[in-house]
Amino acid sequence: MNPHFQMTFSDFLALWYGGYSFLPVLLVANTGICFVVSYLIAYGQGHIFPFWPYISDAGAHAPESCYFGQLLNISAMCAIVFGVLRYWMIKAYMERELISTNVNWIMNKLGLILMVLAGFGMSMVANFQESHVSQLHFIGAAMTFGLGGFYVLTESFNSYTLRPVFSSRRVPLIRTLLGVSSLLVIGISVGASMVASTQWEDAMRTPSHSQYEWQKGDPGYIWHVISTGCEWASGTFFLLFFVTMIPEFRCFSLDVNIQLNHSLLNVNISEQEN
Repeated sequence: MNPHFQMTFSDFLALWYGGYSFLPVLLVANTGICFVVSYLIAYGQGHIFPFWPYISDAGAHAPESCYFGQLLNISAMCAIVFGVLRYWMIKAYMERELISTNVNWIMNKLGLILMVLAGFGMSMVANFQESHVSQLHFIGAAMTFGLGGFYVLTESFNSYTLRPVFSSRRVPLIRTLLGVSSLLVIGISVGASMVASTQWEDAMRTPSHSQYEWQKGDPGYIWHVISTGCEWASGTFFLLFFVTMIPEFRCFSLDVNIQLNHSLLNVNISEQEN
């Protein structure tokens, strides 16, 4: 083997920790745990049919909704902090390198807005269960998957225009593929869901069970599985994007300068005493 291409296990691990790389790691790991734990509890409680519920169906009823909401709120917070740190990262680099191209500054601000809104939508999905406040739940889901997908494309553009500092030539292409795939499959999911619901409502005048318990013999079941499978795929593509961000966040550090104006504080206290 060519010694120039040798990499030890510790060298490999060094690519994935350090700096703020723990943030995308925490986001991906926590979200995955959220989906798996809520699914297992919902199935154990008999609230869902095992193959294959929507992600939110596994968090629509107690007790699994408690775990789903708590863990997904943590992921929402991580996503918003991620978006802010990513904005600062690119902003600091452009200021240092005197990059004044308007499109780069606009896309960086756009990315910040999209990620904050997507994270807020994620918290809406966590806090407004589909079984209780469906309208707000679906708005939150649209913000998460829709705006989240466009955020991936925005960051793909930033990665491409600022390479090779933030990424290699291949990484922006991978991120673009993930973003396009995420938006494409979530669109298919919405369309298939509408077909499945229409077939269910036309045939099941007096259904013996709810749509949380779709079974193989139910009308529209195939379209339902297509819809749920696409939703899970879209979520997976979204999380894989954060995995590609881990090495870049490893090289990012943040200094906080805290200043306390003692003189102003003392003046206010003296005025109150007098």
